[in-house]
Amino acid sequence: MGTALGISGPALRRCRFRRSWRSTLCGVAEAPMTGRRGVNAFLDFLTGELAPMVEARFGLSAQRRSLFGHSLGGLFVLRTVLNRPSAFAAYAAASPSLWFDDRALLRARDAARLPQAVRLMIAVGALEQSPAQAARPGEDGIGERAMVANARVVADCLRDPAGAGPDIRVHVFEDENHASVVPVALGRALPFLLAHPRAAR
Repeated sequence: MGTALGISGPALRRCRFRRSWRSTLCGVAEAPMTGRRGVNAFLDFLTGELAPMVEARFGLSAQRRSLFGHSLGGLFVLRTVLNRPSAFAAYAAASPSLWFDDRALLRARDAARLPQAVRLMIAVGALEQSPAQAARPGEDGIGERAMVANARVVADCLRDPAGAGPDIRVHVFEDENHASVVPVALGRALPFLLAHPRAAR
């Protein structure tokens, strides 16, 4: 059994979090003020204020916190994994906008070394990438908005080549687009996020 908490509107405005702010999501070349008032402030709010309040009120364990996000929210999930992997016990990124900010997170992925305990699921709809996009690879062999290829590339880079590292899974859902994939991805993510770490592998 788990408790789900959705966040939107006032919680985001409180942190002055905006979709249009460049570089704040990926953590690459952040301006000091923008970094403090953008995604870092939002993550601090989640982990330092909101989560402890909810856990205290409902008697929940901080060791079982999980994070799910879609689109730019999915990018936020991946950024959190890269920068604060111990902030949550498990992560799920649905259709992460890896193209954002000229694919800054994709460029930063190679420097990431995730702890073995990290559990991450990445989900994307097969219809989010057309055959034409796959046939026109860009830098690093991936197209700018090639959602499926980008998801697979970042997952492969974060995995331990020896197979002993973090638990990272990728699901591509046939016949789903950027909008319709949300409930499908959430349905697949919930058992993964709520599973005991040992049982999840």
